Amino acid sequence: MLAEWIDRLITRHHGRGLILHASPLLLLLVGRYDSRLLKPGRRTSPCTVDHFEILQQIQLRLGPTATTPSVVTEALHHAEEFGIGVMEEASFTLSSLAEIYEPSLNFATETRFPDLGLADASILQLARERRGLVATDDKRLRAALYSIGIESVAPAKFFDN
Repeated sequence: MLAEWIDRLITRHHGRGLILHASPLLLLLVGRYDSRLLKPGRRTSPCTVDHFEILQQIQLRLGPTATTPSVVTEALHHAEEFGIGVMEEASFTLSSLAEIYEPSLNFATETRFPDLGLADASILQLARERRGLVATDDKRLRAALYSIGIESVAPAKFFDN
């Protein structure tokens, strides 16, 4: 059933790629370095190795993956908790992403900016432009994306599908 859900997700978003928010990006960074670090009580909780593997499969199958500098900054800030190895892995993982820059002022004028903040508003704008699948565990961002017709997935909820 989960495999069918993933297949349908890939079919709907094929060619438009994946857009990563901070928590899923952190999940990829930590999981790629050492998936044994994915355990309760850490910043990646409640995600496990299984969540990481599904997210990685979605990323590989969807193709181009994008994010924004403010999201990368947020993810790297939290990655420091996992040690130098995760930070070293970050250089490899980040080299495979399209990091889309746009001046912060463009997001600050977004009507949802006061509620979402800079990183979330940047993802909202990127999703509008690319129409790709957004991976985020942030409920407010997911609601904002839904309101403009953009589909999102929450890695922490993969097994609810």
